[in-house]
Amino acid sequence: MKALVITEDALTQTTVSRALRRRGFSPVPCPSGREALQRRAAEVDLVVIDHAPPANDGPALWQTLRRPPAPAASYFLVLTADDDPVAAEAYRDTSTTRLLSKPIDPTALDRQLRAIAIEARSPGSASPHFTEIDYRALVEQAPVVTYVNLASDANTPLYVSPQVEHVLGVTPAEWMQNPSAFWDLIHPDDVDRVRAEHLSLGTST
Repeated sequence: MKALVITEDALTQTTVSRALRRRGFSPVPCPSGREALQRRAAEVDLVVIDHAPPANDGPALWQTLRRPPAPAASYFLVLTADDDPVAAEAYRDTSTTRLLSKPIDPTALDRQLRAIAIEARSPGSASPHFTEIDYRALVEQAPVVTYVNLASDANTPLYVSPQVEHVLGVTPAEWMQNPSAFWDLIHPDDVDRVRAEHLSLGTST
């Protein structure tokens, strides 16, 4: 599997490339958005974008690389400044795009890459197919929060509906980065009861 790493920062390039290799990706360094667009025809599985390098507009590049008929990759990982609400709003598609705050936490980076690697290796795991699109269209109309976690790792989120921001006050991007923060929103006196109910239903967060 190939991963295009778009950043001008040498340390970021080194850190991300090492993590990618550990998860079975072959990193392809790319110092600029212009070069990334030139490489668009190359077959890659993942594109890692530094949100705001000096010579590039991260959101605009992300949008361009995702455009049909030939998206640059099936998955995108965007490196953003810590607690950047503008970035969270700019990258609204949490189905194929994941956000990771900088400075980079190696554990968080590895968790994201692990989930992407598992998805990429799963049969029929490329871009969302029509059944998945229909499912999202349905759940995103319901006045409830719907989330999907990785079957083999309940702590790795794959999707959360936009209602999470209205109901719980966290954006979908924030949920994807730290789903365990859900428990911080529950009153301490209720945590044990809620955990017990989750266990009885065979679910976890």
